[in-house]
Amino acid sequence: MSDGQRPQPEQPETVSDQAVRHTLALNPLVGLRGQDLLDGVATVLKAFINEPTIAARQWLWFMDELGKIATGQSERSPEAGDKRFVDATWKSSKLHRGLLQTYLAWGSAIEKFVDQSSLSESTRAERA
Repeated sequence: MSDGQRPQPEQPETVSDQAVRHTLALNPLVGLRGQDLLDGVATVLKAFINEPTIAARQWLWFMDELGKIATGQSERSPEAGDKRFVDATWKSSKLHRGLLQTYLAWGSAIEKFVDQSSLSESTRAERA
């Protein structure tokens, strides 16, 4: 057998290989660079400064929703089929339900702000 025909020794499984086998879905944070995160935050902050009326409206909406969450009046829930929140604790624990609703409200407020702002179509597409 020549060197080119030797069977390659089996490589030990890496942490990445184990993660791929054991994860239910792709983690959106895998491969996220710090600079990408900073660029995104900078874009949203510039939009807040350039469009304070829209920012204020979304901030007030978010504060109102937080009040509803704190008093147990919020109907906010994850979309059907969202596997991130299938554990029963998200429904049975008031703390976890509040955290879930706050997370969903924050995401909704940011999405509404971006949709109502004058950000370019390419910048809006980057958020998707």
